[in-house]
Amino acid sequence: MTGRRKALTATLAAAAAGLGCAAWWSFATTASGNLGPGPADALIVFGSPAEINGEPSPMQTWRVREAVAEYQRGAAAHVIFSGGPTANKFVEADVMSRKAVELGIPAGAISTERHSRTTIENVRGVSAIMLARGWTSAELISSPDHLHRIAVIVGPAPFRWRLHAAPTPGRGRIATAWAYAEEAAATLVLRTFGSAAEPVVHAVAVCEHGLFFLPRWVVWKLRHHAPAHSTGR
Repeated sequence: MTGRRKALTATLAAAAAGLGCAAWWSFATTASGNLGPGPADALIVFGSPAEINGEPSPMQTWRVREAVAEYQRGAAAHVIFSGGPTANKFVEADVMSRKAVELGIPAGAISTERHSRTTIENVRGVSAIMLARGWTSAELISSPDHLHRIAVIVGPAPFRWRLHAAPTPGRGRIATAWAYAEEAAATLVLRTFGSAAEPVVHAVAVCEHGLFFLPRWVVWKLRHHAPAHSTGR
């Protein structure tokens, strides 16, 4: 029995290692786009859930700040913020666009895609905006780990594109490692099964977001909805 357990453990370990290597290969060999370094028609900023009170989350703020920097250096004359309400009721594109105006992007330069709930829906929504405006090139902005999955999905989009990473300076090492592992697995799934697998990838992400936000939501509720105490007057 001991020999069988050792053999089973070795087999499972080898399988896990093989899947890990396949996931990382799939992640590391994604395309980087077909647009050169010159100005693009638009910056496309991919969404992330807002805070439970509707304020920009750190991830949203990092992406918006990078979009502002790129806009100000002349990377594009227009900015599209993409994302609907995913982990909570707040529309990601609206939250990010307000932050962008606050940081200096003119409201007239901003378009929003407000209905998408998955990355593939992000791409479809912004593609429609690009076609409607007659724009043919875009710089895609998101966190470094997310860009690889975007590259797999956006490949056949009707516009030329390149990737641009928004730094995540406040994210811890463990959270960063987990994000890369998660996106590597998601990229492998998408490259193996195609874009039809994106809803499954998204469902897993929604569950993770829910587990992350639930404790914070409970604390926020307790702080802001505690019953008022009588003054005894």
